Amino acid sequence: MNDNLKLYIKNNLGYFDNFTEKVKREVNENIGLRKAAICGFLNRCESPIEQLLAVNFIDLEFQLYAELSILDKFKSVHIEPQKEVLANKRKYRLDFLIEVIFDKNSFKFAIECDGHDFHERTKEQAARDKARERNLTMNGYRVVRFTGSEIWTDSTACISDLYKIICHETGLDDYYQELTKTDLGT
Repeated sequence: MNDNLKLYIKNNLGYFDNFTEKVKREVNENIGLRKAAICGFLNRCESPIEQLLAVNFIDLEFQLYAELSILDKFKSVHIEPQKEVLANKRKYRLDFLIEVIFDKNSFKFAIECDGHDFHERTKEQAARDKARERNLTMNGYRVVRFTGSEIWTDSTACISDLYKIICHETGLDDYYQELTKTDLGT
């Protein structure tokens, strides 16, 4: 956590003592409910790197909803851990499935967290991973892989990259450029 964020938290939490007991209870109940929902989501993950990435999915989902909800063409964002899917008549369990429905199209993102213990330790594992990725791609999934080291070092950077990929793949970037041109009369 950077120093600016620490200062922000310290300053704003200082206001808590000024609230009435009823307001404090409501804040704590709201935080407890959110914490319970987050813990339930994280419990569906299989590894600490998946859990770390999943904590940051909350920000990704919020950011996508905040930006996309004002657009008539936007329908939904759905994030599901450990989702079983069928691709080329084979069952795969994705670390995460993110589905974005935008402009009457469904975009599916298979998010894979590649911990060293389970990926590419042998030629057979590497071949299995490559075949899996091809099958998923042929069935309309955009596969996005993060190494365990990337996630552990800076999970927020992984989420930032994922957000950019989603905006690019869904055409949201193009949509915003067209809106800007229309607003500017170009």
